[in-house]
Amino acid sequence: MQKLSFQDWGIIGSWNKSYSTMDKCFEATELKAFSDLFSKGFIFRGLLPVYWSTCTKSAIAESELEYNPEHKSCSIYLKISLTRCSDRLVKKLSYNCNVYAIIWTTNPWTIFSNEAVAYNSDVNYVLLQSQTSGDVFLISKYFSDRLKSLLSKEKLQIVDELIGDDLTGCFYRHPTRVFCEKPFLPSSHVYESIGTGLVHIAPCHGKEDFEFAKKHNLPLNSLVDESGCFIREVGSELAGLNVLDEGNASVVKLLEPITIHKEVISHSYPYDWRTKKPVIIQLSNQWFINTEKISHLALEEYKNVNVIPASHKLSMLPFLSQRPNWCISRQRAWGVPIPVLFKKADNSPIVDHDLIDHIASRVASEGSDFWFTEACDQLIPKWFWKKWALTSHDVYKSTEVFDVWFDSGLSWLCVLNSENYSRLPQSNVVADTYLEGHDQFRGWFSSSLLLSIALTGRAPFKNLVVHGFVADSQGHKMSKSLGNGITPKELISNQHGCIDIMRRWVCYSGLNSQCRLGSKEIDQNTASYKGLRNSLRFMTGNLYDFCPVTYLNHNEEINSIHTNYSLSRLILEMTNYVITKDNPNTSCLSPLDRSVLYYLSTLISNSLHIYYPQFRYNVILAEIDQFLSHLSSVYITSVKDRLYFSNPNDPCRRNTQTVFWLTVECLKALLAPILPYLMEEVESVTWDLLSTQLNDFCQSTTLLERYSSLSLHDYCSIDKSKPCSDWILCLLAMSQWDKFKDDLSFVNFASSLFHSLINSLPKDRKCIPSTNPLSNAHVHISIPAKCQESYHMLKALHPLESCISVSSDLCYILRAASTSWSIESHKEGVLNSSEYYKFTINDMQVFVKFPLENQTIKCQRCHRYTNNGVEKTLCPRCMQIINNPLAVKI
Repeated sequence: MQKLSFQDWGIIGSWNKSYSTMDKCFEATELKAFSDLFSKGFIFRGLLPVYWSTCTKSAIAESELEYNPEHKSCSIYLKISLTRCSDRLVKKLSYNCNVYAIIWTTNPWTIFSNEAVAYNSDVNYVLLQSQTSGDVFLISKYFSDRLKSLLSKEKLQIVDELIGDDLTGCFYRHPTRVFCEKPFLPSSHVYESIGTGLVHIAPCHGKEDFEFAKKHNLPLNSLVDESGCFIREVGSELAGLNVLDEGNASVVKLLEPITIHKEVISHSYPYDWRTKKPVIIQLSNQWFINTEKISHLALEEYKNVNVIPASHKLSMLPFLSQRPNWCISRQRAWGVPIPVLFKKADNSPIVDHDLIDHIASRVASEGSDFWFTEACDQLIPKWFWKKWALTSHDVYKSTEVFDVWFDSGLSWLCVLNSENYSRLPQSNVVADTYLEGHDQFRGWFSSSLLLSIALTGRAPFKNLVVHGFVADSQGHKMSKSLGNGITPKELISNQHGCIDIMRRWVCYSGLNSQCRLGSKEIDQNTASYKGLRNSLRFMTGNLYDFCPVTYLNHNEEINSIHTNYSLSRLILEMTNYVITKDNPNTSCLSPLDRSVLYYLSTLISNSLHIYYPQFRYNVILAEIDQFLSHLSSVYITSVKDRLYFSNPNDPCRRNTQTVFWLTVECLKALLAPILPYLMEEVESVTWDLLSTQLNDFCQSTTLLERYSSLSLHDYCSIDKSKPCSDWILCLLAMSQWDKFKDDLSFVNFASSLFHSLINSLPKDRKCIPSTNPLSNAHVHISIPAKCQESYHMLKALHPLESCISVSSDLCYILRAASTSWSIESHKEGVLNSSEYYKFTINDMQVFVKFPLENQTIKCQRCHRYTNNGVEKTLCPRCMQIINNPLAVKI
């Protein structure tokens, strides 16, 4: 279902070759990798404390944890009686007083496994004596005020101060075991600011406690079973009770006689991410990867990995430098089996590489279920028994399976390198990109890196692309309980099946840590999508009589064009054709036309070299929105007159259509990866337009198929050893429009001048139109001789100095009836005008003259104002077109 949804959403992939960690070849490769890792000394079997899920009865790795910041625990302070004191304490204490050390825990159930109390040799401790009972309490000096508050009725006073070393030789009576004495021992992991400065040590239920116990040779007695329940050695009252529930409550009750304070606190506590239940730390025999051997090289290799966004680069470091031994075995009924046998005599493991290869070859053809169903004498080949001098009665097979992060952490090997896999693989195939959420630094990202470093000595990926998580419009996490969740299917259905709106939201959300999704965000993306679609409809709608082949002067070849004509090649030729100035076959594009192409070239270059490689799809969409705004407000507004009212074959009109055609092709190329359905629709329109102009010119491929082909590779003068797709080559050709940079500067300059003028003109004057203030005005611009910037702008947009024009780019951009310009002063007076204004803008003298009412007419066809004494309803241009509609302007 997920694969079908991905296909429906327009996600490209080798769906017929999609991989799964349950694939037979994947599992077989995983078994070989385990064998290699063991032979290289990266995997070992050991009795170590691990995170344990009492619900699934399995060990879990740190990457499978999530922390609940509101977990409730019973916090208790216990007084434990000293049975032997050091010489330093004896000197300060009276013979018959009771001396207690105060310890603190939020896991009272672990008290039964207590084997020592740890102190810090460098910490200051105090003895506080009760003025009511005479009892003495040993704690860190830092905790003394807190204890005085807890035991306010005791009226505690400090009778002595000492340092940690003074506690050497002290012993205490075990809180739950009768006649059992335990030692005080020094440890650097004790901090005076945490708890009482004295730490209760339970070696089976804490990683630091376990290391402490190994150092001091303390007993390792686990009193909790795989279900998280007390075993019978604890006593009949507690046996069978769960330590996270009723068992803990019963222990708290048993400890009441030595409890000085009890409260419920909220704090961060690890939970199993699958069951959403709290876990415990439990001593267990498991398979581990020795991360200490790998971490240094992994950190060095990670320096060469490109992380996008770069702000996430440091997120990996804690999971490489501070990661403890990685527990890769699980006690589950499903998963990839660990192909190991154990000797019944001493439970020692047998890791035989030849046997693993044999099992892997069967897994590759049969799957791994046989490992669980077959008996040892059926499962193991005869040569194994001879090799090890054993029988099937001497061993038992492992029932453990691999951690799922071990499974997925080998995806780079099983997918990219499995066909070339050999012992200790050295393949050069490395994934270009890993894409996942930022939570995968502790999961897939780090597990893949560690395993690849161990097996090949290099990172398995070149790029890590990190996306965020979806929240609602208010930034709240989506959940069923809050009722604020929405599925992609619902989102698409609400948009009448328009998948591209969902795709646009995904891309526009970028790689933010939090991607908000709600009606507000969807409405914004819908509006932008409709704006883009309307712009494309407007441009393609105005190409109804435009044939790019004719424009390229291929008239003699039109009848010989067949269905195999390459549209990509036509795009390439059109792209290169407009770059050539003074082309003899057509009037060259005007600066106004070329300004659009330069804008597109900048967008193409940034998208091709920066935005797409860095997965910044949101920037592409934002800049296309800005481009469409510029196209509408400046270019389209300026060329509507020539587009609608000029002779159909007028070169200026054909140039505008050329710009539209190239713009549509450019947007198709830029947006095909992001909005494939809309771009495929536009592609069909393109082919339909061509087929109406040319015989047998029919669409034979989809847009994405056309762009992914290599049809232009031999046609273009590029490095033949490095094939480039048509998509790349077309965009690279379009990026050459960057030579029109000055044209966009000129147009922006004139556009700014237009806005300055209309903002400077007085309002509510009868002679000044309200909707288009300069439509009936003549604008003259006078510049000083030294103003080169203005001169080049005016020369480009209005080539003939001191000549009045009604069709120059400058006239169209200013939306005026006519324009002119000159160097130095302007001599024209104010006669024959109803209004006359002079403005100084950027060192230019701008004169705006509004004619008398009886000296101008508004053409009934094109609605432009003109001086025409012959015909009172039409301007000269429109008269010529009506009288000779096929005439071509020279």
